[in-house]
Amino acid sequence: MFKSLTPQICSISSDGLLTFLKPGTCSIAADQPGNAVVAAAARVVAFIQVGGVNPEAEADLVTNMQAARARSLVFNQPSLSPLLAPAPDDSTSINASSRGGDINLVRTRGPMWLRMSGSMSWQEGGANSGYLQFSLGSHTRLGPNTILGVMGTADTMRLEDPLGSTKGEGWLVGWALSGDQTWAKRVGVGNARAERAHKRQRCANGTKRQHRLGK
Repeated sequence: MFKSLTPQICSISSDGLLTFLKPGTCSIAADQPGNAVVAAAARVVAFIQVGGVNPEAEADLVTNMQAARARSLVFNQPSLSPLLAPAPDDSTSINASSRGGDINLVRTRGPMWLRMSGSMSWQEGGANSGYLQFSLGSHTRLGPNTILGVMGTADTMRLEDPLGSTKGEGWLVGWALSGDQTWAKRVGVGNARAERAHKRQRCANGTKRQHRLGK
């Protein structure tokens, strides 16, 4: 019969199903009580190192990603200077390679303007990342070289690694004043959040989180 000596790390059901509960060292004892014919066997203890994640490292990962995403949301706001031109130009660019790609789409003609930019990258070892930002706005001319408008921006970022995924999203809305193609003022409010999700993990020795013990 089997017994877990570390029930906080692993448990064993009455039918011999071993379940790993959290990272740490799982200690399993095997006992053979014996009978009138066969003498009891000496206890055998086995140790299994259960892999997992470091909570502090996970928290740092989410915090750093959220900070990077927030900076991208604020500093990658669309430039308002092109809107001052009598006939603003639209543009589209797409780049791709075996390691990822990016896209930039700008539409400035008409009463509404929009901009979409995004990128994806793939790395060795199963890590990849993606970022998408979408901005929409409208403006009115206060003079030949001055515009006043409202705009909103939303973005999302996702990072994948062998242990799981980290994703964040946010938005920013406000008004903007720009003139002479040399200055711009913006005021806005926004919100952002991030979360971490784990994949089904494996132990350090490659076994699954559950294992049937033999009799």
